[in-house]
Amino acid sequence: RHTRLVSDGEFRRVLFRSSHTSAYVIDRPIEGLAPDAFVSMSAPGFTAAAYPIRGGRTATFFLHRAPTWLEDRSAAACRRELEATYRGKGWILDQLLDAFPTDGNVYFDDVGQIDTLRWSEGRVVMVGDAAACVSLMAGQGASLAMFSAYALA
Repeated sequence: RHTRLVSDGEFRRVLFRSSHTSAYVIDRPIEGLAPDAFVSMSAPGFTAAAYPIRGGRTATFFLHRAPTWLEDRSAAACRRELEATYRGKGWILDQLLDAFPTDGNVYFDDVGQIDTLRWSEGRVVMVGDAAACVSLMAGQGASLAMFSAYALA
């Protein structure tokens, strides 16, 4: 979306990075998860993370290898894919899957990289995740946006 502001939608290409990602919030703490810790588990082909957030809730994050772009981004498709990838793999993964939101409020998307000819147009400049996300796992988009704005100023 943001790239269209500076490139009029003219991308050189969008590269599929052979992965899907998803996230959702669980309305309660997860047993075995420390109240002040971000924890993650990585194995060949996948990473999962969980961390407590305000209000006694738990945030989740999933990243796993996938052969193709998503055709269905629905909550039901997300649940099927997470079950097939993470169920029975140990740690607290089954607890996270068991708490999948019944209201369907989930984030589920491809991991892609935009290759464009320019990252600015006139006085509009992309910063943060839009222009320089270190990686999906590292995040840091807000920090990069602040640093980029500082450097531009």
